[in-house]
Amino acid sequence: MSRNASRSLLRNRKSLWWPAGTPLAYLGVLPFANRVHPTLLGIPFLALWLLVATLLTPLFVWLAARRDPVWLAARDRGPVPADGEGPAGTAEGGVR
Repeated sequence: MSRNASRSLLRNRKSLWWPAGTPLAYLGVLPFANRVHPTLLGIPFLALWLLVATLLTPLFVWLAARRDPVWLAARDRGPVPADGEGPAGTAEGGVR
């Protein structure tokens, strides 16, 4: 793959920034909530914020995958045959 092709491929994959939401949520709240009080549900706000950001991580990853053109193209191609198997499960490549 040429250098220009790899650059254009990365440029078209802006959805891969979604997983950066978790670390940004971790770091972005520190200057504002690094105290014991206020509390929500009996938990210090910072601890609750970190818990919620951690629980949102699968959502960020899902959003990145759903909007990634490379992932969508691979999904549309269908499953990859297992090693040493050709179409319809026929063995190609000899005995292991």
